Amino acid sequence: MACDSSQIEQCYGEPSIEGIYQLTAAMRESACALQSDSVIYDIGSGYGRLATYLFLKERAQQVEIGD
Repeated sequence: MACDSSQIEQCYGEPSIEGIYQLTAAMRESACALQSDSVIYDIGSGYGRLATYLFLKERAQQVEIGD
């Protein structure tokens, strides 16, 4: 689904904290569950809050944040 200009805030930037909780819960229940050797790559769409949350609250040992 493409976003139009009236929905731009829903398409780019940081996820809400509720969205982060939903994403991490879904990841835990799937093959995408983070392990002790998981590496998170943030490619620079936002402020890095999701990557920081995953590093601090989940099992990821390393987070790479790009510019």
